[in-house]
Formats: sequence, C-alpha cells, structure tokens
Amino acid sequence: MNNDPVLQNVRRSTQPPSLDKLLTLLGGTVRLALIRELLMERKSVSSLADAVGQSIGLVSHNLKLLRDQGFVVSTPSARHRYYSLSSRVQIEHHPEGTKLLFPSSNGENVGILLRSLGQAPGTSSQGVHIQEATIEKFKNQPRNSEIRNEG
Repeated sequence: MNNDPVLQNVRRSTQPPSLDKLLTLLGGTVRLALIRELLMERKSVSSLADAVGQSIGLVSHNLKLLRDQGFVVSTPSARHRYYSLSSRVQIEHHPEGTKLLFPSSNGENVGILLRSLGQAPGTSSQGVHIQEATIEKFKNQPRNSEIRNEG
C-alpha cells in the first residue's frame, strides 16, 4: 500500500500528471536516483536496486509510480524486466549537464538539470526548474483565507 498521500491516487495514465503530483513524483530521492540510472542505460530491477543501494521491493514500487505516469517503460526479457526512460521524457544535452523535461497536465514542463559530478565544483549535482509562467500563476492564486463565498 502506498503511504505517500499525494501519490495514492496516481493511476496508469496517458495524460500527464498535475504539476503538484509531478513535483512530488520527481521529488522522491529514490525516484530521482532511478531516473539518473536509466538515463545512462536500460537496467533490470536488481541492477537498479544495486546501483541506488535500495531493496528490490522499494525500487519496484518506485518504478511502478514512474511507469504509471508513463515516464519509464519495461521490456520483458527471459526472467527479467528491463526498464528505460520513455519517449515522454525529453532529453536535452547542454554544456552544463543533461536536462530532462517532464510534461504536466497544464501543458508546462518541469525540467531537471543533472550535472555530472565533475562539473562546476561547489554546485549541487541536480536542480529542478519550473517555468516562470507556472510560478506566476501560483503567486496570483488567492489564499484560502482570501476566497469569498459569492453565493
């Protein structure tokens, strides 16, 4: 059973997730580590578990969450399933690192910039970018205390 309240209602979907669900999905450290591993090559669950230092059960659960949103795909081969990033994830290579773009339901992308560990000493190895229009939209929304009943 999923203990993450934001992700409890995530179902296999052909539609991108809402922005808040997408940020929660990408904010999980295990999921982010899995995405980083799958950027390099397709891997089995056991290889991913070894690579990220987590149990097979935890890795399988997190892969299911990513697969349900269409961000990873699995391919059966003999006794294993191999996972890779899906075409829904746009990959752009830049001098400062690799940028992954994930679509949200409002049509905007959430970008994650993955820097190689040897780049830009003193900077973080990953970052999340939300397009400015999205931030402005959230800033301009009324708070619960400001909402009046017009009825």
